[in-house]
Amino acid sequence: MLKEARRYHKKNVTPRELADGLFLCHLITTAPFIDLNKSSNVEWLANYNNIDHKVKEFMSRSIPFAALTDKNVKLPGKEEALRFYLTATAMVLKQFHSQMDYAFEATQICTYMIIDHASGLSTDKATDLFNKTSAQSSRNYDIQSIIKNQDSGFIRELMKCFPAKAVEVKKYLHMAGYEDREIPALLDRTVGRVPQAEYLYRSLPKRRD
Repeated sequence: MLKEARRYHKKNVTPRELADGLFLCHLITTAPFIDLNKSSNVEWLANYNNIDHKVKEFMSRSIPFAALTDKNVKLPGKEEALRFYLTATAMVLKQFHSQMDYAFEATQICTYMIIDHASGLSTDKATDLFNKTSAQSSRNYDIQSIIKNQDSGFIRELMKCFPAKAVEVKKYLHMAGYEDREIPALLDRTVGRVPQAEYLYRSLPKRRD
C-alpha cells in the first residue's frame, strides 16, 4: 500500500491518478488499528513492527498536495479533493490521539507487578500479558513521535491552504480533536510566533497564565 501511495504523490498527477489517490486515502482513513487484545495480533506485530501506524502516518503520500495547492495546476474537483484530504488528515490525527495512553507508565508498572506476584497466573498467560504490555509500550512511544510530526506538518499545510483564514484553520484543527484553548500551545510547539502565524494567534482567546 505504501508503494502504491507513492505513485500519486507528484505534481503532474492526472485526474485518474488523483481519483485513485483519494480512494486510497479513504481506505487508509477508515482502516482500524490492530487490536492488541488478540494474542495472535501481538505476535503478528512482532514481525511487522506497527505497520498499521506506518500506513496511516504516510497517508499523505497518496495525495499530490503540491498539485492541489498550485494555482497553475488545472485539475477537475481540485478544491473538493484538497478539502477531502485535509479532513482525512484531521481524522487520522484524531485517531492517533485516541490511541495515546498518557498514563501508560503506571499501567505498565501494575502489569509487571501482576506478572511477578499474582498467584495462579499460568506461564502462558503471563507470557501473553508481558508480550501485550511490551507491544503497547512500543506503540505508545511510536504514537507520541507520530503525533509530534503530524501536528507540525498539518499546521503548515493548513497555513499554506488558508494563509489569511483563521476560521478555516481552526475548523480542521477542531476535526483533529483540538479545542480552542489547546491551539495556542499547539502553535507554540509547531510553528511558533512567526509572522506567517500571527493571524492564527490573533483569532484565539487570550490565555490566562
